[in-house]
Amino acid sequence: MSSYLKPLRWVPALLLALGIYLAACNKQNQVLAPYESSFRSLSELAVQDSVYTPNIRWAGGYVSALGVNVGLNAALDTTLIALIYAPGNGVKFPFTFGTLPAGAQNLATQFGGKALAQLSEDEVYTYWVMKDEAWSLVSALKNRIMVVDSAASVPVQNHDDTLLIAGSDFASLTRRLDVYINIKDVHVYGRLASNITITASETSNQPTVTFTIAPGILDSAVSALGICAGDQYNVSSRAWEVISTDVQPDTTIYWKNDVIRSPFLLGQAFPGTTAFVVYPAGGLNRNQQYYLWFANKYWDQTTRLRSTPNYGFATFTVW
Repeated sequence: MSSYLKPLRWVPALLLALGIYLAACNKQNQVLAPYESSFRSLSELAVQDSVYTPNIRWAGGYVSALGVNVGLNAALDTTLIALIYAPGNGVKFPFTFGTLPAGAQNLATQFGGKALAQLSEDEVYTYWVMKDEAWSLVSALKNRIMVVDSAASVPVQNHDDTLLIAGSDFASLTRRLDVYINIKDVHVYGRLASNITITASETSNQPTVTFTIAPGILDSAVSALGICAGDQYNVSSRAWEVISTDVQPDTTIYWKNDVIRSPFLLGQAFPGTTAFVVYPAGGLNRNQQYYLWFANKYWDQTTRLRSTPNYGFATFTVW
């Protein structure tokens, strides 16, 4: 019986050799493996909102270049306002715009840009970061739009006026800076004012109001004004209300002095007036329609129609 068992002792070894051979053949028949960076992929670029010198963070490791362009595109061109470079992926997160880390340079001017210390209100910016592997190829290619290539087989491809950069080495984010409220859809009604403009501020949440009194009305000032949420007057939704005040020794007279003149800021304090509703400290609410009204000392203090003498109003939207 032992003579029959001896050949079986070689079966495990033969099976192992056959497995190794088949694996080698299969490996030779496979296509080349796709391009992979030696570092983790860049992703999740995050920029602090509502500040002029935001913190910028990203995932996937440190980088060699961090850029900020004005507009919708990342590029090595005249739209650069920051290009922070440190060799060997020496730019670390978080990075604060307007700063220059130790060992880094701001190369914006080398590509025709202009280095700025802070961002500007209501401007669109594109933020981007790039690892050393891609930067070594891209840094010599000016005036080309840089975009992420999610199916990259090489670090960088130059395609016409566009650079396709592997997502493992490049990430970008485009957003608009919006620190203070904005105004749109201003519509003027009534007989008191022939024109009303409401202009957003780049330094506060207090827009500027300019009004022109209609022809035939002698006084260019008004006696009272206010703001309500909505498209008509509503005492329960008042956001600001100011009325002229004449303090006498024995009484106080309201509404009878035209002392508020154009232009003025929403929330401004006027001599000879009382604010019965104080303007919100944080400004008006975004994505809300408002009703701004004016009246002079001859208004009947009751009716608020478009045809009401000595009364006028405008509706507008905050965003």
